[in-house]
Amino acid sequence: MMRISPNEISIADLEASNIIYGQTSKFEKSQYFYRPFEDQASNLFTFRDRQQHLQDKRLISHAFSRTNIIQNQTSIYDHGIYLMERIAQRAEDSETIPLLNAFRCMKLDTISDFAFGKSTDALKLENFQSVILNAIDNATHSVPFFQHFPILREVLRWLSYYNVNSVPNGFLELGQVASNGFQEMHASNTWTMFKNMIASAEKKSQTLSKEHLIAEAIVMIVAGTDTTAVALSTTLHKLLQMPELYHKLQEEVWTIMPSIESQPAFDKFDTLPLLDACLKEGLRISCPSRVRLPRTVPAEG
Repeated sequence: MMRISPNEISIADLEASNIIYGQTSKFEKSQYFYRPFEDQASNLFTFRDRQQHLQDKRLISHAFSRTNIIQNQTSIYDHGIYLMERIAQRAEDSETIPLLNAFRCMKLDTISDFAFGKSTDALKLENFQSVILNAIDNATHSVPFFQHFPILREVLRWLSYYNVNSVPNGFLELGQVASNGFQEMHASNTWTMFKNMIASAEKKSQTLSKEHLIAEAIVMIVAGTDTTAVALSTTLHKLLQMPELYHKLQEEVWTIMPSIESQPAFDKFDTLPLLDACLKEGLRISCPSRVRLPRTVPAEG
């Protein structure tokens, strides 16, 4: 246990972490930390009320069920194969491969397909540079300033209201991306995560506002792009530095995926212990969440 500020302590203990962050925890999310992650409304990441969070989680979790993932795995395979083709072409042309941005583009296309039913086609862009990735960077980089100076967020909202665009507002840009995604989604008959979420809410006589859906979409875009891309690029980079392990992993994957055209159901990968170990180690060393997630001690202690 270490005191890191006059009113905050950091605890490095697995048992304590389960108590603090568990579903039945009495320690609420710290408002000063989570509020800057909100734009138009609260979302799954920022809900401080336990019941609201649970209600929202149930709606989203249904869309991410194993059945729904397997039903939409063709899209995931398509984006993965296209990424490999682009990497192979750059290698053939003796060009460097920006692993992180390449994976970010792949995951951006994947999550937009899953959430809205239409890919952003970021993988087709030159050098894997997307304005949406820039918006994600602007949003995440601004959070620490909003945490220390909350008034800046309100000033930025005020400037946006009066169309003063000289100050970059990543959250506003992502909100526009989400809004466009919903427009395209409602114009198609394709299954999407958010259609599933809306249908689940209607069955429970719940109404999801436009602002709430956009807030959830921003979380999906950021988490579905950056968190996964960081883990994948870090894992692959490490594996390439260990050719013996890399080839051993290839041999294991070939047992269920003998060719590039093979598309085994995702649950088949559960039978591959080395792949599972590599992915878990990749998550450990990449540490997708590199910041503390403070909770507040209740008045009774």
